[in-house]
Amino acid sequence: MKLREILPPDADTDPRHADLDVGGVTADSRVVKRGDVFVAIAGNKADGARFIAPAIAAGAIAIIAEQTPNAPLNAAFVRVGNARRALALAAAKFYPRQPKTIAAVTGTSALQICRVKAATDVLPLVPVTAAMVLGWRG
Repeated sequence: MKLREILPPDADTDPRHADLDVGGVTADSRVVKRGDVFVAIAGNKADGARFIAPAIAAGAIAIIAEQTPNAPLNAAFVRVGNARRALALAAAKFYPRQPKTIAAVTGTSALQICRVKAATDVLPLVPVTAAMVLGWRG
């Protein structure tokens, strides 16, 4: 897949980079592989921009971020208005198979209720990996 195929409409980048071959998309610099695109997202505890250099060293061919980095890059740079949205759109295009249903539960009490409910009603119907995510130990 080409870089231009995974970019959001508001992406601002050098057109010469549009045909770069993308091997993957991630916001975690620790898992970047040669040919991946790294999306630098500003978080509550850490700014993804701090991990641009390690991502490039690991083989990232392009960086997607909201702010232009201060240091020169040895990779294509794509400026976007919303890095989280850009990551979601890029991942959906690059990894097109999505589950039919996705459920998320937050909050300690709600999570415990869902764990109990899942262990009694749902667990026999789901794969082991999903059961592990729920924290079920059998």
